[in-house]
Amino acid sequence: MIKILISLLFATLLSAAQSHFSLTLSKQKVYTEEPVSATLTLTQDPGTAQITKMHFPTLKAKAFKIVPVTKVPENPNRRHYILLPQRPGSITLPPQSIEIAHKDPATYRNIWRTLRTSPVTLTVLPLPTGIHVTGDYRLKSHIDQHSVQANTPVNLTVTIEGGGSLQGIRALHLPLQGPLIFESKAEIRSKIVNGSYLSSYTQRFSIVADKDFTLPTLAWTYLNTQTGLTETLTTPSYQVTVQTPPQKSHLLRDTLLIMAGLLGGVLLSSLLYRLRHRKTPRSDLSRRIQKTKSDQALYRLLLPHANNDAIAEVLKKLEENLAGKVAHTLNRREIAKVLE
Repeated sequence: MIKILISLLFATLLSAAQSHFSLTLSKQKVYTEEPVSATLTLTQDPGTAQITKMHFPTLKAKAFKIVPVTKVPENPNRRHYILLPQRPGSITLPPQSIEIAHKDPATYRNIWRTLRTSPVTLTVLPLPTGIHVTGDYRLKSHIDQHSVQANTPVNLTVTIEGGGSLQGIRALHLPLQGPLIFESKAEIRSKIVNGSYLSSYTQRFSIVADKDFTLPTLAWTYLNTQTGLTETLTTPSYQVTVQTPPQKSHLLRDTLLIMAGLLGGVLLSSLLYRLRHRKTPRSDLSRRIQKTKSDQALYRLLLPHANNDAIAEVLKKLEENLAGKVAHTLNRREIAKVLE
């Protein structure tokens, strides 16, 4: 009987105890994809019975990308998140629930209660027309050489980095006519540093030409959340000198063209014969790939096939070899098999 009375009294005191569960946002009005800090906090009034157990929830909300700030929280009664709104409008985050338990002094069993946050509404503004990214960024560019031999690639790297999300960015394109341009797939990365959401975007271009050219300025516009204004960042232009081999006489050139035509006819006939009589023929390109002696020669052979993912990866390694950054060992036989 006494235990029952004690339990009833404890339950009454517990119901009167003031524990609070809240959801707070760092901003009440943002643009689409602009990071917002969200915090779930459990607090107790002084004198409240000690919490023995709790089931702390993971923040859930539609229309947001949710990124935990830390996997192991420093404070067990608090969780921090970064929210990235995915669409404009007035978006309400629904109540979040936490379960907490106190020890019954009579039965030593846990008595569980559920606390809920109040709903929180966030106003998400649409981005201005033609703008796809908000934040505070820096734009950098670099080319690996300013003077090259004809048909040798010049590699341009463009990097955007700063605070904000770059998931909505549109790929950069080099406005250059004449030379051949090969674009790598853009790399977008993000991380949280000291509670701030940081992102980077890297785009690489390989430019091949047979005469001097100028790499034009690249311009990129975004909405700067520090000033509330659109801002355009630009790269410098680069002058590239292309060294061409000395020109031969017209007679020699014409002779070589005639000989090349005759040789081409012979090779074509031979190739057609082999195609008819071999069950598993290998292309002339495959043989040329395996016979290349230098990375530069191999790079020129593979450039027209850069749309092949496997070849694009090989080209990237060759670029690093030519730039002297890394010394990749490449299996020419395996590369040739990709194009057979």
